[in-house]
Amino acid sequence: MSLIATVSKLDHPRSFDSTQAVFRFTDELPSRNYGLLDVGIQSYSGGADRHFSSGAGAFSNISRMFLTDLNTGNIVCMYDRAAYSATYETVKKSGNANYSMGSAMTGTSLQYDFSDVISVDTTSPALGNNTPLSYIDLGRYLPLLYAMTKDKYTELHKAIKSGNRRRERRAIANAGVLRTDVMKLELTIQYSQDPASFLFKNGQPGDSYVIKPPLLRYDICKFDGKLDPKFDIFYDEYLTEQVTIPAIARAGDVQTIENQRLQGADGLFLKRLVAMKCGQPGANRNEAWKSFGSEAMFDEEINFEVNYAQLLPVSANSPARLQTYLDMINPAAMCPILSNVCAHGATEPDQLYGADDTDAYYGRNQFSYVGFDINQQISHLSFRYVRKGLATAGAMAPILMTFLYTVARVYSS
Repeated sequence: MSLIATVSKLDHPRSFDSTQAVFRFTDELPSRNYGLLDVGIQSYSGGADRHFSSGAGAFSNISRMFLTDLNTGNIVCMYDRAAYSATYETVKKSGNANYSMGSAMTGTSLQYDFSDVISVDTTSPALGNNTPLSYIDLGRYLPLLYAMTKDKYTELHKAIKSGNRRRERRAIANAGVLRTDVMKLELTIQYSQDPASFLFKNGQPGDSYVIKPPLLRYDICKFDGKLDPKFDIFYDEYLTEQVTIPAIARAGDVQTIENQRLQGADGLFLKRLVAMKCGQPGANRNEAWKSFGSEAMFDEEINFEVNYAQLLPVSANSPARLQTYLDMINPAAMCPILSNVCAHGATEPDQLYGADDTDAYYGRNQFSYVGFDINQQISHLSFRYVRKGLATAGAMAPILMTFLYTVARVYSS
């Protein structure tokens, strides 16, 4: 069986409004290389200096994306809490990738220059009538669209684990074709209904904006014979769960959260777990990152219990240990110096990140992630978290613990 021709196509949404865009996939031929064009803001009213969140970029106002199998009515692949998940995706990319492509492709602002003072070379363009639009490679966020066999799926994840970007790109380029001649799929992009002050840098509650209707691009594929109607697709799905940690009453108080049960991965094969410590939406503790970064807390430590066994023999109890565990699963992850340390004090007087209204300055304290490879079927998952109150840097305010789950899935026709 040989591929004899591909034809690129563009589709407009089947339906579109300020709450969502819906696309119905072609049902005639197999297809591949799905992406969204023209993602962004068509017009903005309220102020001239409004930007996407530094880390989330064009995902700042996207709540979730998901694929529905119309044959069964089931959601078969979800990208949940997109702005939080996409911020982590941005952070785990290399500095080179963020510098070269981040602003141009997805509207982020993590193009760091390092000299005597750390600075951000390119800020995402101001939102307005002539805002450059973004492109989203849908397969990276909804991996079902890569239509991988078990062997190709294994090859891809060996490349990802080793940090070999060339092998990763090659594995994706050699992915299979999506059997849209058999599968009846619908893509839904849901937009956040939160006010602009929750979503955009310098956004204000009274601001308004109009979303540009995106376009769906893909290739349809013609073969010189019939394909087997029976097939399996191996893919990852990115799910989330959030737990509110209450405020600390007084500086110096120690807050301990013991054995907090998590349920978002129950019954699933959990490959990877990442924890973020986010500000409460609307609190605006960080103007450029909004609530989508992961904030360093004072004297914090974290540990997990996976299937009733403690994950770490010693809790991750310092910025260095948190960063070490993150680096073990994401060797290329970028973290500017001291940006994962609570109230490090190295910014006065403008010594490290420049003035206190620069994008680089806003990025301090926002890179405090921790993550682990789990690779277990989950029957029980819980965490223990400790922090101490500090009367600065938001270190006493409530936080929204956000857990990112990478789970393994199989779609069978």
